Amino acid sequence: MDRQKTIVDHRFFSAALVTIALVIASTGLIVGLKEKKLIKGYDATAHAILASEFHDNISNGNYMPTWAADLRFGFGEPQLQFRPPLQSYVSEMSLFLSKDIFSALHWTALLFLIGAGIGMYFFAQGILGSTTHTAALVATAYVLSPYFLRDLYVRAAFSEFSCFFVLPWLSLAFLRLAKKPTIQNAAVASLAYALLALSHAAVYLFAVPFLILAHVLWRKHIARLSYSIAAVIFGMLISAFYWCIVLIEKNSVKTLLLAEGYETYPQHFTRLDQLVYMPWAYGEGLGFSYSIGAAILIAVGWAIYVWTKNFS
Repeated sequence: MDRQKTIVDHRFFSAALVTIALVIASTGLIVGLKEKKLIKGYDATAHAILASEFHDNISNGNYMPTWAADLRFGFGEPQLQFRPPLQSYVSEMSLFLSKDIFSALHWTALLFLIGAGIGMYFFAQGILGSTTHTAALVATAYVLSPYFLRDLYVRAAFSEFSCFFVLPWLSLAFLRLAKKPTIQNAAVASLAYALLALSHAAVYLFAVPFLILAHVLWRKHIARLSYSIAAVIFGMLISAFYWCIVLIEKNSVKTLLLAEGYETYPQHFTRLDQLVYMPWAYGEGLGFSYSIGAAILIAVGWAIYVWTKNFS
């Protein structure tokens, strides 16, 4: 009886901790929904415009939007074709319910935020076993981490923010597939991989190597690697309606400009010391800090050490 009561208390504490963290992280979105105002992030207005262009396409029966007719002074441009569409489709469904673009973007971000916290909780629990307290702490740290909140409230990078929702569920799906290779788990992993490809191109390119690294570290615990490979292949096929067209049409736009002048990658390469400490340039027009923070880096380093020790 005492053991059952302890388990209930642990679950209540974990649920309460994650709920409080989610409420704190979503406060700005809730205020925006109440006042029907868009959060004042750098890209917020741009996302509202793109959401309007996406909605116009859907309203006219084009369910795979490619052309933003009102951009470039009314001449239009194919920006929708080259943007990963996950956030746009979810925003469109939110717009169908809310009838307001600002509210639709906020509801979409709120859905991703809550999903990110819950997903990280279950992923951490899957890695750590039945340690609910630790899983709750991991989920809390995830949704209250500086980059998580900066991506939402400072940058208003809604497309990239969708990755925070996808990544923990992707990790959980492949973890379960590694432990129990079944058709059902492979199907879930395929869907999660497709959502990653449809969320943000840059994060996708960063995440795939980590997924491969995870399989290397889990190699002693993976029952059948072929299931994971099949899940990746089917995930690519599911998302092919986006990335395949991008690859085919990339030569029709001036992608080389992304490697010239101000857009040149070395111009934006962050120094390692800036990840540890870089002051904010309030009011100086010098951009925002890239600092992850020494405390978080130390915690991540320790977590990686413990994780590799347990799974090696």
